Amino acid sequence: MIEKEFNNLTTKPEVQIFMKQFKRSDRLDHVWMSVLRNSDFSKVLIAVIQKVLIISHGNAFVERGFSMNKEIIVDNQLTRSLIAQRQVYNGVQALGGLKNVEITKKSILKMRNAGSLYSQALDNQKKDDEKSKKAWREKDCTNM
Repeated sequence: MIEKEFNNLTTKPEVQIFMKQFKRSDRLDHVWMSVLRNSDFSKVLIAVIQKVLIISHGNAFVERGFSMNKEIIVDNQLTRSLIAQRQVYNGVQALGGLKNVEITKKSILKMRNAGSLYSQALDNQKKDDEKSKKAWREKDCTNM
């Protein structure tokens, strides 16, 4: 089903024209997401293409990280969460493994404070969302 849907996508003339304009300096993930955004295809196809784009392009560092990414990817996981988990993993590996991670009083205090920082970040995000919605409503009302 996905293969058929992908074949239908790639045989569309507008997609073929779009792909011919692709330059090696362009980001491949941005190109594919633009194509999919402008087409009517299932979320499953989009998810498959996103996961395929995670695959390495011959870079040994990325290849080593791919198996770790596979283990930590969750269906509803935010990109920020995946990046944060990967940064922690890379930091631990840079120190030579868990046995070499020094747990200081400062790090313990940071971890204790992480919950309140997270709540504060969520509150800030809600405020920003409300501001943007309000600005959008005001802009929408002035256009009437």
